[in-house]
Amino acid sequence: MNFKPKTEKELSEARMLPSGTWPFEVIEASDTKSKRGHEMIKIKLNIFAGDRQGHVFDYLSAAFMEHRLRHYCYSVGLGAAYEAGTLTARQCLGRQGYAKIGFEDGKDGYSDKNVVEDYEVPASEEPPAPPTEPLVIESEGVPVDPVGKALAEPVTDDQMPPF
Repeated sequence: MNFKPKTEKELSEARMLPSGTWPFEVIEASDTKSKRGHEMIKIKLNIFAGDRQGHVFDYLSAAFMEHRLRHYCYSVGLGAAYEAGTLTARQCLGRQGYAKIGFEDGKDGYSDKNVVEDYEVPASEEPPAPPTEPLVIESEGVPVDPVGKALAEPVTDDQMPPF
């Protein structure tokens, strides 16, 4: 048998999924607690990276990585649950979305692994952006804000310049 010898690093890299934003499905989810006692949900994702598939674990918690919790919820259609401030593992099972996958160097005797860096929120699930300019409605030629307060004093005929 002939083969090309590889280093441990090369073997580890071949086992990992390429970095990038890939579709996923949640195939396992469980309510649990962190080492510090914070509530969290442990999820196992099946990542579809082109012609390859692999599993990546992630931990959702409001105690750490809050932005990732929000992005996860909105990426899988659980924005209302996020806004209500409550999420369960059962709600996560079977959900699909897109995750940004990266690498983490191995530590404490563990090998390198893929990690979820963030979740991609589809434009249709993003909460509406606040207006950049105040809403102005005209009432009898006088601009007013949405609650009816005049934004300018009305101009009378005698204040108009002659033409």
